[in-house]
Amino acid sequence: MNMRGADERTEIVYLASHGDEKAIGPSVDRSISRAEARNILITANANKQIKGLFLGTCLTGNADFARFFLENKKTNLEWVAGYAKSVDWVDGSAIDMIFFSKLAELYVANKSKRKGKLSPRNMAHSAATKLVELVQGAYSSYGFNIYFHENNKLTSMFKDP
Repeated sequence: MNMRGADERTEIVYLASHGDEKAIGPSVDRSISRAEARNILITANANKQIKGLFLGTCLTGNADFARFFLENKKTNLEWVAGYAKSVDWVDGSAIDMIFFSKLAELYVANKSKRKGKLSPRNMAHSAATKLVELVQGAYSSYGFNIYFHENNKLTSMFKDP
């Protein structure tokens, strides 16, 4: 994480692993708590380079998890996305790749613009919108959601499932 926060390019961190409402990791005995993950991110993102966190993990894409990261201003995050439900890893990986494909298209187009550049937050929202247009069940079947912190309030694309 420290390397990503200092490489002068990385704006999005993608964590794909097992997860639950309180932890992320390959197994129960090898996971880290959301507090540990947040503290690692705070240290790694002191320069405010990382804008978004995509959690390709089960059960972490909920308002409580997002609030835990976004309401601590020291994380310097603009958005958090993930799945509120259990997700088959193949289905989840496919959904993740669609999101990142759409996000990459927006970053490439944005880079060449002189005026009207989109913020990282706006690009993430647009990519998520395109994702749910292509994968109709992303929200209803898997609980996919993306969260933002605006005007001292947590907002999301969808109400929590």
